[in-house]
Amino acid sequence: LVDAASRALVKINTDLAKNALLKALPLAKGSAKISIIAALGHTSLKAANSVLIDILNATSDPNISKISLFALANLEDPASEPVLQKAVAKAGYAYDSTNALTAYLLFANKMLDKDKALAIKIANDLIQNVNENTTVNVRIAALQLMATAAPSTTYFVNVLSDPSFEYR
Repeated sequence: LVDAASRALVKINTDLAKNALLKALPLAKGSAKISIIAALGHTSLKAANSVLIDILNATSDPNISKISLFALANLEDPASEPVLQKAVAKAGYAYDSTNALTAYLLFANKMLDKDKALAIKIANDLIQNVNENTTVNVRIAALQLMATAAPSTTYFVNVLSDPSFEYR
């Protein structure tokens, strides 16, 4: 029932509905909490960002971490970048149970329209830190970010000499 109610409040899309979700979050447990966190990620409610960061920092539950990271990415608040970057670094710039890497890429794509400099920073972070042998798809996604955000960058010449055929 909480999932359906959370989705309905997101669809209503008023300040009162968004704040109702925020108010319900501290009382929620288990799957209800996950539903509310996911819903908050679709609200564009600025106040949700700091609440979600606090939840992420306080939890050891990978499911709560996973949904919180995606909610932060969907909120599109540039203040989330250090938190998302820390999560992806903790995951070793690889896929893990929290999907931090996927959330970081989602956030970077959303930043293309909002803050190109931040999107470029994220792309560079991924290009420098992702294991070139195991996650070529992430390196390609970072390269696509770079191509969209800064198409005249001389970085692309260096890609031609990369040892990975798929990446070139």
